[in-house]
Amino acid sequence: MYTLMIEILDEDFKKVERQSKKFCEWAKEAREGKEIFIGKNSISCPLALFKLGYDKPADLETTLIGWSDAVNEEKAKQYLDSTKRIQGQKVFHLAPELKNPDLTVYFGYPDEIMRKVREYSSKTGKRIIGQVSGIGAMCGELCAFPYVTNQPNLSVGCGGSRKRVFRENEIAVVFPCRGDE
Repeated sequence: MYTLMIEILDEDFKKVERQSKKFCEWAKEAREGKEIFIGKNSISCPLALFKLGYDKPADLETTLIGWSDAVNEEKAKQYLDSTKRIQGQKVFHLAPELKNPDLTVYFGYPDEIMRKVREYSSKTGKRIIGQVSGIGAMCGELCAFPYVTNQPNLSVGCGGSRKRVFRENEIAVVFPCRGDE
């Protein structure tokens, strides 16, 4: 099982990466041991920019259709209207270990993730009731959704994150690190 921690900061850091990559590419580097600080200009994926609290690209519905993530503009709009988004521009700090993370993401085989879910349920008496779409997984299902709702979530990945962050046959679970959980 592998861990990735995310801290979401309001401050502007001088350490913010200057090059632009997909959010899931940055997450892959962090999962492999690098400490990463990214902001708006460091993220090239239009869906990640939208979910992580930056401006909505004008042609985002068309992009989703082009990625085969929506069959038409109406379904793309419906998906975007129903997604959770972080509000306001932030700096994202990603690393395998952080002192004060906002989110802890566990990647592992289904039986490993089942044990983490079971541990959560046994300690809290709660179930994980999440949102999974297979679209925008790293940025949405494993970052924006749990941060905004302060609820854990599961993810099977998306086209981008399955190629970059997830390893073969892995799924992920994320736990917010604030609140009463």
